[in-house]
Amino acid sequence: MKRKKFVILISILLVVTLIIVLASTVFTLKTLSFNFLNERYVYASKTDDDYIKNVKVPYGESIFLLNKKDLISDLEKSNAYLQVVSIETTFPSNIVVHVAEREELYAIKLSDNNYAITDKSLKILRFCDNAYLLRSDYLAPIVVDVRYDDFDISDGKYELCDTIDEPHVTEILGSLSDAFEIAGYNTTTLKGFATKIVLQERGSFVSGESETYDLVFTKTIEITTKYGIKISINDAYNNLDQKLALGVVAYEREHDKHNTTGEVLVYVAGNRILARYRQD
Repeated sequence: MKRKKFVILISILLVVTLIIVLASTVFTLKTLSFNFLNERYVYASKTDDDYIKNVKVPYGESIFLLNKKDLISDLEKSNAYLQVVSIETTFPSNIVVHVAEREELYAIKLSDNNYAITDKSLKILRFCDNAYLLRSDYLAPIVVDVRYDDFDISDGKYELCDTIDEPHVTEILGSLSDAFEIAGYNTTTLKGFATKIVLQERGSFVSGESETYDLVFTKTIEITTKYGIKISINDAYNNLDQKLALGVVAYEREHDKHNTTGEVLVYVAGNRILARYRQD
């Protein structure tokens, strides 16, 4: 009986030893490659080595102990336009990083001639001036002018690859992007639709000859379209997807009439969300 237990113990030790040897020799990271899931533009000429130039890749370490979270963070901090979707382990010693190139969406105004270019998630992809926006032609990032009293990121608060996280601004722009997706716009088609977004805390507009709606402290959104018509949404914190959808429908109605000026006003009256067009 003792001999049998001894044999079992030795067998277990041999298996553990074999696993340790394999993990430290065969199952160690030797190669890392990238698989892009979308078309590359900014990174069209880059090679796999370019993405890891400033990244400490744990070559020689066990792939079972690979800290994927840290690797993702390092890759995205070193490559502004890189979005890591997932990391796939291919045994015995390789990993494939599935990635996408981030697409510019917003140009958040920092000063009269300085902008932070971000993607949908508000990750800063680059800083630029007006000249860059002019060179970006028809699908230039949408200029975002934030006119909140407590908003100020012009003092170098953020660096390249940081994600902008500001009270109200982050929430409103995130909700607006989601609302546009629900309305059928992706990043590319949205840039073909709008040129500027103004976020403000106060204002007022007249929706009829005898109706004035006070917008003080209600967070309003003003969207300037490429066609010329503006869409102004009151109280952007509430039912934004419904308000935007209604505003787009009213915009398309005026677009079909070949109106290139004026404004679609979206607001709540009683229990109803209304959208009305007015000429300048």
